[in-house]
Amino acid sequence: MKKREISEIKSLKPFEFNDLFLYAFLIIAVLFLFIIFVISPSKKNAEGFTVKKGENTVCTFTYLNQTLSVNSDYINLVVSEKTDGGFIITVYTSNDKSGYNELTVDTTAKTVKVSKSTCSVSKDCVYSPAIGNDGAIYCAPHDLKIIPTNGSGYVPPVTG
Repeated sequence: MKKREISEIKSLKPFEFNDLFLYAFLIIAVLFLFIIFVISPSKKNAEGFTVKKGENTVCTFTYLNQTLSVNSDYINLVVSEKTDGGFIITVYTSNDKSGYNELTVDTTAKTVKVSKSTCSVSKDCVYSPAIGNDGAIYCAPHDLKIIPTNGSGYVPPVTG
């Protein structure tokens, strides 16, 4: 390299004026996207949940008016009891009522959780977190799915 080129390179500023605009624009764009997708995701209030056995709907619970609608095919297999914080819904998996999943519904927090089950030794559905708007609880041995009515409908991988 010639001495002149080296001295010109050394005399250049680390950032040109136009570079500062580009970096400022990128920082603002990243912050804007962070705010949109992370800090303030649109959260709908939970409307309720649906319990399915296979592809058949067993029952649907609505938080607004706190009603449980049971499919006529499963009317003898679903028992509901009102508690202080919400409801306990027992879904029997057979006509002899030997297997069941007990759902605890918190109407204030608008969540549902499997509190007891006779499914398997590990009882993964019992240890699943409570669901509100998103997520689902799946009990593989009983083939029961608890899905929010206005949620994503995502069912986690088969466990239980």
